[in-house]
Amino acid sequence: MPKSLVHRKTAAALDRAREQITLRLLVSNAKRTVGELAAAERRLLSIRNEILGRAWQLGKLLPAIKERVGPGRGWSASML
Repeated sequence: MPKSLVHRKTAAALDRAREQITLRLLVSNAKRTVGELAAAERRLLSIRNEILGRAWQLGKLLPAIKERVGPGRGWSASML
C-alpha cells in the first residue's frame, strides 16, 4: 500500500529537520574552530613581538661590543 500524503509530508519534514540540525552542528564547529584559530594567531603575534623586542635589544648592545673590541678584531660568542 502506498504511503499516505500525510506520512510523506511528515517524513520530508523530519528529513529537513535532520538536515537543519546537521547544518547547525557544522556551523557551530566551524565557529569554534575559527575562534581557536584566532586565539592561536594572537599567541603567535605575542611571541613574534617578544622575539622582535629581544632582537631590538641585541641590536642596541652590539655597537657597544664592537666599540670595545675595535675594528678588525674578530670576536666570538665566548667573549660575551
